[in-house]
This record gives sequence, C-alpha cells and structure tokens, in this order.
Amino acid sequence: MKPVILLFFLIGSAAAIAQQNTFPTSGKVGVGTTNPSTQFQVNGSVKIDSSLHVKDTAIFENNIQVQQKMTVEKEVTMRDNTEIQGNLIVRGNTSLEGQLTFPNLADTTLNNDEFLLIDEDGKIRRSGNMKSLIYAAEPIKPCLVDPVTGNIVPANPYWKAKPNILYVKDPCVTDPKVGINTSTPSASLTIVHREGTGPLLVRENNGDKVFQVGDDGITYAREIKVNLENWPDYVFDSTYKLKTLEEVETYILVEGHLPALPAASEIEKDGVSLGEMNRLLVEKVEELTLYMITLNEQLKLQQVQLHDQQQNAELQQQLLIQQQLLIEQQQALLEEQQCRMEYVLNALQN
Repeated sequence: MKPVILLFFLIGSAAAIAQQNTFPTSGKVGVGTTNPSTQFQVNGSVKIDSSLHVKDTAIFENNIQVQQKMTVEKEVTMRDNTEIQGNLIVRGNTSLEGQLTFPNLADTTLNNDEFLLIDEDGKIRRSGNMKSLIYAAEPIKPCLVDPVTGNIVPANPYWKAKPNILYVKDPCVTDPKVGINTSTPSASLTIVHREGTGPLLVRENNGDKVFQVGDDGITYAREIKVNLENWPDYVFDSTYKLKTLEEVETYILVEGHLPALPAASEIEKDGVSLGEMNRLLVEKVEELTLYMITLNEQLKLQQVQLHDQQQNAELQQQLLIQQQLLIEQQQALLEEQQCRMEYVLNALQN
C-alpha cells in the first residue's frame, strides 16, 4: 500500500516539555537532527498527550497509525489506495477517487451480476444468492408501541422469500401495500401503468396470454370464477312469489326495465358487479323457465281439449253421414211408393 501523505504543523508541543524554550521568528528547528530541512523537523517518535491542531496541511512520508479513535468532521479526499483494518466513522462527506477494497469480501466465485449489499442490520455483504440477501430473513425485532395510545406504531414492511414464493410481510404492519410505478399505493397492490403499455400481463411458457388488463381497462381472461352466496335456486321454492306476466308487463311499461335489474342510468354511473349481475340473470332465466313450464302445461291442456273436440267433431261427422244415409233411404222409399201409387192410379183409370 502506498504511504499516506498528510501535512501537519505542530502547535503548542513545547507545553509537553519540562522546560519552556523561546525560538526566534526566523530560522529552523530540528529535534533529533542538527540539519533540519524545514522550519520544524523531528527525527524519531513524537507523543502528544493533548490535542494536535493543524491549521493547514501535513505530510507523512511513511505510515500513520491510529490506535484509538479517529474522527473526521469535514471532508477527506483519498486519491490512492487506502486500507482500513478497524472501524471507520465518517460524519462528513467522503470522496473516493480510487478503489475501495474490502478484503474479507473477496470471492473469486462471484458471478458478473453480483455486487455488494447492505443488509437490514447495516452491514455490507457480497450479494451471493441475490434473492436470499435482497429478500432477507424475517428480522426478530419487537414492534414499537405508542406509549400514549398503546397501539403498534406502523413500520416499514420487508420482502420475504421462500422457494418459488415472494411476499411482503411484517408483524408490525397490519395492512402492507405494494406500489408499482407509484410511491403512494392506495390498495394492497396499486399499479400505475405508463402510456401505451398494459398494467398487468400473465403469460404461459409458450407465450399464450392467460390474463391481461389493458391500458383501456379491458380485461382478457380465459375464465373468471366468482364466489357467490344466495344463488337464485330460491326461485324454484314453492314459497317464491312469481309475478304474473301481466304484472311484469305493467312494471316494464312504468320503469323501462325488468324487475330487480338495475336501470341503464345506474349501470352507466356505478358499473356492473359481475357476480351480482350473473345472479340476477340466472334469477330471470329461472323465472322464464317457470313461465315456460306454466305455458307448457296450458298448451298440453289445450291439446287435450283440442283432441277431445276433434273426436267430437269426428263423431258428429259420422252421425251426419248416417243421417244422410237415412235420408237417402227414406227418399228412395218415397220414390218407390210414389211409383206404385202412379201404377195403381193408371190401372184404375183403364
């Protein structure tokens, strides 16, 4: 490692010596040398029990060692390699124009996409398995409690990773929220998409779309399942009061839509609940089924009545035919009797 070079001017060091010496304003002073090259030169070790104040700069041509604590209150510039074997606390700005090396983190097995990270305890670590470090293990820390209200103080949630699972969790956060393209999510997951791109897309390995929400709000899916209660099988209950078709007709003429269904103005204002709308549509289908069953029963009755009427008509037709035969027979008898009477009259006249 290159020597660290600093410039120091020692002020007040004479106070540490048993006697007090006064030096002229010009000339050079040497300690351990009779031929000083600067105004004050010390060849050997120097011990300062109190403070050392440097107004300008100091140069160290060899190593400098701090055995206790070193505090830097303003900017420090390091232009060459710097080795720190202990703790380093910097309260001001630090500029690194060269390389900063952590020997204990050296690892020739690192991949090109690995880098240093700071974990939840503020320690610098090499990335290694990215997922296991970025989504660190659950910190075992107690939740902060408000001493006045006794409520848990909300904390920042953290990412948690398991095999094939990634989720947000924190025992101190009752309702964690995740935002994509937004720092102020208003729901458990808030996605603010950029113009021209769909906010959500799920594909299969072969590239086929499974689920998509477009930037126009149109949702694509292969199938949507909705969990509902109170499915309208109650329509088939014997206690269900089915409106008559006359009542339905009157309602439509007054309201302009089917009973129980929302009006067009409500749909345009509040939208449609798919689950509730499907429930209502099934209710109407089941009511239509009951109407059709009733009409079918009426049709069967009419068919029976028509069949009876047809049978009566056939019987009447047979009776008419028989009556016609009788009339014809009687007509023939009359004609025969008339012929006989005419023959008898002719015979009497002759």
